[in-house]
Amino acid sequence: MDAQAGIARRAGLGRTHGIVALAWLCAATAGMLLAPSPDPTVGPDALRQPLQIDFFSYWSGYRVFRSGLNPYDTRNSASAFGFEIPCNRAPNNPPWLFFLMAPILNLPLAPASLLWLGIEVALAIGTTLWIWRGLLFAARPPPSASVALAASALAVPVVLAMHYGQTSMLLVAAATAAMIALAQGHFFWAGVWLSVCTLKPHLFLIPGLLACHEMCRNPRARWVLGGGAVGLTAITALPLAMNPAALGQWLDISARVGLLDWKTSCLQTWIRLGIRALGLGEPAWICWLFPVVAAIVTIAYLVIRRPAIAWATALPPALVLSLVCAPYHWSYDQALSLPLQTQLLGAAADRDVPVRDRRAIVISVAILFLLAYALKAALPNEMYFFWYPFALLGLWVRFRRAFPARWRSDAAGPEMR
Repeated sequence: MDAQAGIARRAGLGRTHGIVALAWLCAATAGMLLAPSPDPTVGPDALRQPLQIDFFSYWSGYRVFRSGLNPYDTRNSASAFGFEIPCNRAPNNPPWLFFLMAPILNLPLAPASLLWLGIEVALAIGTTLWIWRGLLFAARPPPSASVALAASALAVPVVLAMHYGQTSMLLVAAATAAMIALAQGHFFWAGVWLSVCTLKPHLFLIPGLLACHEMCRNPRARWVLGGGAVGLTAITALPLAMNPAALGQWLDISARVGLLDWKTSCLQTWIRLGIRALGLGEPAWICWLFPVVAAIVTIAYLVIRRPAIAWATALPPALVLSLVCAPYHWSYDQALSLPLQTQLLGAAADRDVPVRDRRAIVISVAILFLLAYALKAALPNEMYFFWYPFALLGLWVRFRRAFPARWRSDAAGPEMR
């Protein structure tokens, strides 16, 4: 009976993936076929207005994209709206972002940014609940998730993503859906959700290598490739048909991005500044040192150890480690640490974990939050927030041995165990 219940449960979860993906695809397609609403009230304040700082780049770029012009050239946006827009305020994401957000971007700027805020809050809460009930407590009545839910909406990277109107929570939701699909053996749907992560592919190096390893050791996992191909085709076909030049324009601006001009929330920034202070210049290879070393070490580990990956426990720290090793990321990109944060708080709520460890996790996360808010307020520059993912990884290393052993199997179907 348990096996039959597990199979039925997995089939139901597979249908959930399909329903959500199809609903999103239909809404995005409808949005792309409708004309954007004009908004004559938009002015230069949009460039610094909370909720609109980065969201305006997507919103204005979408309208330029729909007109058939280059959405990555801010001169086109400036011409359309009648005020100067700096070149660093161009959208940096591929053109299928406009497709995925089309129903929202069609609205006037103010209601669109408010709606996007509501969606970000819903995604933060929804992904936390999905991890809580679908992975951490899949086979037993879950304890109260109130602390984890509050933490998901109050984590500094999540708050910053909302403040800027960024796409971070979209990536968190896609990565979480892929993690749950992988853990439950829904490899096709995992590929579909991973295709959404191409919005910022440089943040997913290590999860991508883990997925390749899974495909090599498990023939069924090769459905990830099929799902990825279907997903990428579904989200790129219409926008590239409407504006075929946009892909080349995005690749061009990506190739011309000056990483050395940015002081991002990465350890690499401090290494570059240290080398510059020594009078040794500022070599560009520093930006690529971490991802190259991370790729070599990860591939060597996978080839030598050939581990069976427990996705429910392995992917959250892999996401944070991938952030640390990315050529660059910003503080709001650190919202990808939300699954790891939820995993830690799940251990704190689990009665199978020793009381001493449960109490220590809650206190440690609370201290982390207080430090994050205090330091971000005192040192708002992006470069000073590089430490946050390291701190979360440190908490994971400290407490991972206390995580319940069942987390490796509860989320999987019978044939995955």
